[in-house]
Amino acid sequence: MAHRASTPGAQPAIRVSRVRGGPTSGARRERAVPLLHDLQPGASRAPRPTRGRAAAGGRGGPSAAFPRARRDGRDFGAHAHGADRVRSRRLRSGLRRADAAHGPAGLSGSAPRQSVLAPPPLDSLDARLYALTHRGNPGDVAHYVQVCQGARSVLELGCGYGRLLSALAEPRRALCGLELDAAFLRLCKETVSALPERRRRGVSLVRADMRTFRVEQLYERVILPYNALYCLLTAADVSRCFRAVRRALAPGGSFTFDVWNADGLDVSQLRESQADEPLTRVDHAGRSWSVFERCTVPRARDRLDVTYTYVPAGSGRAREQTLQQRYYRSSELLGLLERAGFDVVRKLGSFGGTRFGARSARLVITAAPRD
Repeated sequence: MAHRASTPGAQPAIRVSRVRGGPTSGARRERAVPLLHDLQPGASRAPRPTRGRAAAGGRGGPSAAFPRARRDGRDFGAHAHGADRVRSRRLRSGLRRADAAHGPAGLSGSAPRQSVLAPPPLDSLDARLYALTHRGNPGDVAHYVQVCQGARSVLELGCGYGRLLSALAEPRRALCGLELDAAFLRLCKETVSALPERRRRGVSLVRADMRTFRVEQLYERVILPYNALYCLLTAADVSRCFRAVRRALAPGGSFTFDVWNADGLDVSQLRESQADEPLTRVDHAGRSWSVFERCTVPRARDRLDVTYTYVPAGSGRAREQTLQQRYYRSSELLGLLERAGFDVVRKLGSFGGTRFGARSARLVITAAPRD
């Protein structure tokens, strides 16, 4: 589904900036430049490419996460809609045993410290294969379009290849996409460049870490879609992200994110890596790739890693991407929001507006800064 890029001269309105600064240091923004170039690698939410060898961690790296796959209505992996049912069978046995295995979920202090290391940057083929495999959850685009309706300024964290950002681009709207992986940003620029000029005019792209970013303007809406919050492997990092979001919100603004519902999930029965299972097939540049999925449960509590292996038709080297996830239960996320100075405005169990419950497929939260 990769979009073709327009010629550079046709898109002067798309700005790309860099924000430097590590996870523990303050970030500063560099001057905006008209085209993507020379972006430096860093800790990323992008999948970690392993290129035919066993993954050294999670597929997405320290910040990668777009889990998605449904098991009896629950989302657990990150991949195309048609593959949701495949993955759902694999995790069904792990549902509703969390209390027995781990005890009640606590707040930020309950998780062990994690070592967060920068993954290798994706190359363009890795990023395109990822984009072809991970197409979003049914209903998420319509939901975020509604959330942002009437907003003159919107910031999307973890914009990836621009799937949602392109749907939110409107005339007279300041729309900023924040992403750390350079290959994803290049794809995002292609996606946005394919839009009519009047829609892409207000779009800017920024390379930054969602834990440490600082903005030059305040936004009426900040969104963090498609399970991207689970790319943060410690509760401390989630707290830092929430505080950064609060700083970025204009008075009266709101913050919306969605994740798959981890309440009642127990992965203790998945302590052994699962064998590769056929997931889907994608086509790129005239070549077909068979996609296989494997789940691994690290020893760290509340972790679930998913490895995707891409096998080209005919001859050629297989490529691997591993998605690292730390999942959080709803009580923990609500506590972290409160500590960051937010009040929950709405808590849903689906993009269709159903109330959140223990068996809800998703957790969709809208929060506002506490006065």
